[in-house]
Amino acid sequence: MRKIFGALLFALVTLTQPAHAVNCNLPYPNLTNGTRADAGQVTADFSALVACLSIATTQGGSLLLGNNNGGFANYAGTPLVPHQWIAGLSPTGAATQSQPAASDISGLAPSATIDTTNANNITSGVLAAARGGTGSSGAAGGDLSGTYPNPTVAKINGATPAASATTDTTNAGNITSGTLPAGRMPALTNDCTTSAGTVATTCLKTNGVPFTSTATAAAGQLPATATNDNATAGNVGEYASSIVLSGSAVSVSNGIAKDITTLPLTAGDWDVSGTCFSNPAGSTTTSVMFCAIGTAANTNVIVPADNTAVTEYPFAVAAGNSEWVPTGIARVSVSGTTTYHLVTQISFAVSTMSAYGIIRARRAR
Repeated sequence: MRKIFGALLFALVTLTQPAHAVNCNLPYPNLTNGTRADAGQVTADFSALVACLSIATTQGGSLLLGNNNGGFANYAGTPLVPHQWIAGLSPTGAATQSQPAASDISGLAPSATIDTTNANNITSGVLAAARGGTGSSGAAGGDLSGTYPNPTVAKINGATPAASATTDTTNAGNITSGTLPAGRMPALTNDCTTSAGTVATTCLKTNGVPFTSTATAAAGQLPATATNDNATAGNVGEYASSIVLSGSAVSVSNGIAKDITTLPLTAGDWDVSGTCFSNPAGSTTTSVMFCAIGTAANTNVIVPADNTAVTEYPFAVAAGNSEWVPTGIARVSVSGTTTYHLVTQISFAVSTMSAYGIIRARRAR
C-alpha cells in the first residue's frame, strides 16, 4: 500500500477523568503530498499508533496524535472529528470515529446524556415530597385562581362549582330554599304512610293508636262510643269516682266539716261533682246541711273558686228524715296527681248523725 498518512494527523479524544495528555509523535520526516514510497512504513506506523493508544488509555487523559510537522489529518488525509472516539484505523490509515456514550465513561448515570430539565424526559419513579419545593410563583390560571404558591380551586374541569359544592346538604338544616319535588319524597312510616316519590298520604293511627271504624268526624261532630265501654286512662272522656254507701256512712259531729270520701285525679282537665246524703238517727232533727268539693281535708268551702264547688241546704227537716245535697261542678286543672275531697257539714240535734255520698270526675280534654 502506497497511501500513507496525510499532511499531519491530530485528534483530541476526551477520556475518563482527563488529567494530562499523551503525545504520540510519529517519525515522518519525508512526507510528500500525503504519500510515501515505502509501503512497509505504514504497517510500522500503525503499530506505533496502537501502542500509543494503549498508553493513553492506560494512563487516562487526552490523546494527541501527530508528527513533528503538527497537522490535523488522519492517515487518509481526512480531518478528524473533535471530541469523538477513534474506534479503529484501516490499513490505509483511515480513522473510524464514534460519539462517546455515557456508558463508555465509568461512574456516569444513564441520565448523563438526557436533558432532565425537560420533565417529559423523566419516565420512571416518583418525585419525593421533600423535593417538591415551594412551587411556582405568579398568577394561577385554568381551573385555579389567585397566585402561586397558594392558588385556590375556582373551577372543576372548566365549570364553576355550584354554591352547594362546599355545603353539607346531607344535613337538612342546610337546605334553606326551594321545595323538594314530589318525585324526590321519601316513604313515610308510623302514624301516616306514603310511598317513595309521592305525596299521597294515608293516616291510620294517632300517637301510635290505630283509628277505629268510627274515627271520622264531620265539622262540629265528634263520633262517640256506640256501646257501654269506658275511655282508657289519659284519653278524653276518662271517668273516675269514689262512692261510700249508707252501710259505710261516716259519723259526723254537729256543725263540724267532715270528709265523706276522696278521689285522686291525674294531671289533666277534669269536671268534678258530688252529692252528699245525711243519715240521721230516728229522733235526730236537722236544721242545715252543706256539701262541698275541695282540696283540703275536713274543710268546708267558704270562698268561691273554679276548682271548688259547694251547696247549702238551710231548711229544717223532721226527726229521722234524711236529705241529699248536690255540689255543682268544679273545673279541676292539675299538672300532677291531686286528691279532691267530698266534704259535708251538718247542724243537727237530739241524737246522732252520719253521712255518705259520691264524688265523680270526667276528663274533659
